[in-house]
Amino acid sequence: MRKNQITRCLLSAGILTMPAFAWAQTSASPTIPPVIQNAQSIEQRQREQTEQLRLQQQQEQEQRSRVQTPNAQATATTPDKPVANEGPCFALKHIIWQQTQGLIPPPLYLKYKAYRGIHAHECLNQAQIIQLQKDLSNALIEHGHITSKINFPAQNIASGQLTIDWYPGTVAKITHDTKTGQPIGSLDVLFPNREGQLYNQRQADQALENLKRLSSQGNATIELQPGEATGTSNIVYKLEPKTFLQRINGTIGFDNAGSKTSGQYQANGSLSIDSPLHLNDQLTLNYNHNADASNSDHNTETYGAYWGIATGYGTFDLGYNKSSYLQTVAGYQSNLAYTGNSQDFYASAGFMLHRSSNSKTQAAIKLGRKISHNLIDDTEIPIQMRDYVYTDMGLNHTQYHKDQQYTIGFNVRQNLPSLSKSVGYVYGEPDWNGKWRVYTLNASATIPFKLGTATFRYNGTLKAQRAKRPTPGSELFSLGSRYTVRGFDESFSISGEDGVLIRNEWAYLYGPDKRQQVYLGIDWGKVKGPATEDSLATSLMGSALGVRGYYKGLNYDLALGLPIKSPKYISHRHDPSFYGSISYQF
Repeated sequence: MRKNQITRCLLSAGILTMPAFAWAQTSASPTIPPVIQNAQSIEQRQREQTEQLRLQQQQEQEQRSRVQTPNAQATATTPDKPVANEGPCFALKHIIWQQTQGLIPPPLYLKYKAYRGIHAHECLNQAQIIQLQKDLSNALIEHGHITSKINFPAQNIASGQLTIDWYPGTVAKITHDTKTGQPIGSLDVLFPNREGQLYNQRQADQALENLKRLSSQGNATIELQPGEATGTSNIVYKLEPKTFLQRINGTIGFDNAGSKTSGQYQANGSLSIDSPLHLNDQLTLNYNHNADASNSDHNTETYGAYWGIATGYGTFDLGYNKSSYLQTVAGYQSNLAYTGNSQDFYASAGFMLHRSSNSKTQAAIKLGRKISHNLIDDTEIPIQMRDYVYTDMGLNHTQYHKDQQYTIGFNVRQNLPSLSKSVGYVYGEPDWNGKWRVYTLNASATIPFKLGTATFRYNGTLKAQRAKRPTPGSELFSLGSRYTVRGFDESFSISGEDGVLIRNEWAYLYGPDKRQQVYLGIDWGKVKGPATEDSLATSLMGSALGVRGYYKGLNYDLALGLPIKSPKYISHRHDPSFYGSISYQF
């Protein structure tokens, strides 16, 4: 009897009949049953919460680890104005590099070749030769070889031969200050270079960033000391010795970011352990649950585990997320329990392709597996089952200008049907081959500025997606939450295959260390594609006025959201929304 009741419910929702009927239609965008739309919305909200929390943790790691070294352009000798071609000059035909040891770094060759290219058909006077020496010295500094130097010894260049003395600065030892105690992890995994090789300040910056990623080592420094031999330097880490318990950091919090159908008020917590394997690695555990855990009609739960290590110019991460939810669906004779759960396993690797004193470029690749199930009273809905393997490849660039920061990143995410058990279904696409691919663009700008003595900061974010058709519902671009277009409650969203999101925020900073903010946010987003053809809205615009800050371990963010442009069919489209979150760090 119970099974028949469930079957009738599924039939009425159009779920079991979808393969035989709806998929046979020629319409490009058939109406998706509300129960499925709601499931997709809940899963999307859980995914946004998980991604936002992980992004926040990574941003804190980035801010903590950023090493601000003097700009190479400012450190180097300021180039003189073009030297006039006056006085006796000499046609240089040969160059001899006097090496004490080691190879000459490419920047010197490139700078010299560029200089000779400009003056290929000219002879050089004394002032131009002096300028060449300055330019070569600047090239070393600009590329991080601050302990190396070159010199033009006294010589007779009338013969057309120029001799350049090359004094390489190398690494003698990599050690730590014993006065501060023992390191919490191996120093060998941090430094991109090794003892005996040419010293490069960019590599030292990278090593320090690798260390400062750990919250317990946020104040660590590196000191350069003279080595025993001429031209050598010792790299000395000044660390923060910590016991195992001191290397554990946590956060507990509360917010109202959940869905009303599965639990709006959420309690969450996270725990991170620095260097659990003595490799300067980090283990992070996250957990989230609806605050009214005893409610039998709905619940939502998410937890994740992440382990990562940075070594030299590379990073390696392992991650696992699991989410589940319960909502009550009205049946013919009684309510039915509609549940869903999803899992995501992945491994990712990144590599620093380039870094200078004011920029860095990174490449990353991720390989993962996602599994998703939806059930009504423990009866699985077959067409909503997914178990697929995917890849995500990205290229990210960060540019610093004084205290401003700009980032841009491109990603290509796709599934691998040949390695997947079940790629899922796309409604209205009976001939779909199971392959999907999504292109994404992410850009951001952080610009502090002052008006008189008042300190302000602008944060801008641009996100865009282009999906290869057809696209499953799990990969649609969604708008409507506090993480996308603010101003709407968490029960409303629109989605499409393609989309763009622009978030703007102006904040006034005040208080000790400028850790308190009053901010105004204005967001706009638009979606398009076959999934939006029957939709009554494809764009949203909203705002938020709020306060956020940090005080003695307490983080808070309280805001009032107001719609600016919303669909006419929403009865409460002019109603404000309250966003609140509070957490404590220990």
